[in-house]
Amino acid sequence: MAPGRALTRDGFIEDLSWKYMVWFYNQVDAVHVPSRDIQRDLEQKGIAPDRLRLLTRPSRESGQAGCRRRPFPKPSSGEKIQT
Repeated sequence: MAPGRALTRDGFIEDLSWKYMVWFYNQVDAVHVPSRDIQRDLEQKGIAPDRLRLLTRPSRESGQAGCRRRPFPKPSSGEKIQT
């Protein structure tokens, strides 16, 4: 069951919500989607395919800051860790 219909049990609210979302998302430069299935579903609902961008996940090899592992610093013997 679609989210709008699941919340209200009313197809009118679902249709109205989709009309607004299609209008809104067709106004922006890009809509980032998590998967090809979602991309296909949004295209079928009427969102312009040229606006849909598949999210890419960073890899460790790409060197992006969020993926780097830094070694945890170990205190030398007798030294306290400052917090």
